[in-house]
Amino acid sequence: MPFVRRPGKPGLHYTVDDFTDPWKDAPYLVLQHGFGRSGRFWYNWVPHLAGRFKVVRPDLRGLGQSTENFDPEDRFTIGDYVADVAAIIADLGGPVHYCGESFGGLLGLELTARRPELVKSLTLVATPMRISPEAQKMMSLGYPTWEEALRTLGAKGWSEAMNGELRFPPDADRVMIAWFAAEMAKNATANLIAMSRAVPTADGAACLPEIKVPVLGLYPKQGRSNDAALMATLKTGIPQIEIVEIACEYHAIQMLEPELLADKGAAFVGGLESAAKAS
Repeated sequence: MPFVRRPGKPGLHYTVDDFTDPWKDAPYLVLQHGFGRSGRFWYNWVPHLAGRFKVVRPDLRGLGQSTENFDPEDRFTIGDYVADVAAIIADLGGPVHYCGESFGGLLGLELTARRPELVKSLTLVATPMRISPEAQKMMSLGYPTWEEALRTLGAKGWSEAMNGELRFPPDADRVMIAWFAAEMAKNATANLIAMSRAVPTADGAACLPEIKVPVLGLYPKQGRSNDAALMATLKTGIPQIEIVEIACEYHAIQMLEPELLADKGAAFVGGLESAAKAS
């Protein structure tokens, strides 16, 4: 498994799923996970993408297998996350097509605005413009703060509570939901707390004027991940964006509609690659 090591900085693990023809120069497609998760949460997208693209699934610092040299007491910001992803892209030889879900998409906005030379296209999956005070209150689950909720419930308990609050419909596969919480529980609660301090430093709306690459937005048709203000901000801030609304009102569309979303993403990236080769 590839691993990026940097003196004095957290180590970064990523997985490459590549079933493309070895004689073809297939592009890299980075799939970046959201808060408290890992690259394993893209497992059900891989079969739909890895025959056309070199699929890269990073683990953000402190999560998954990216725990080397990570101290949860160190303060870090969205700028550090951008530097982490930039280091992975440099290891790949970039630039790349980038797809991020939830906070992973917000990170993609920051990356594309700050390091435009590294990103060929951007796909946003149920991505907010920022982790607002209202969103932090919702993720606090009735506790005084988001951090207190994580500390009290632990990674698994917090995930289980959030799964019923926002992510999944009542009739969703209960085994899948249990897997989701168990996977999050593999990450130390202290590392999720450290992340909860950093992610509110991201401001996607401020990045929009700097986004010059083609953008695809994949959003639930209703619900908290898709409101009129968010859609207006995206369409005004990124005139070239293509938005596809999925018939779902829950946040975890990445897990609920993997084939549909992966196919939409593949068509978007594939079309850009074909156009580039034809020009």
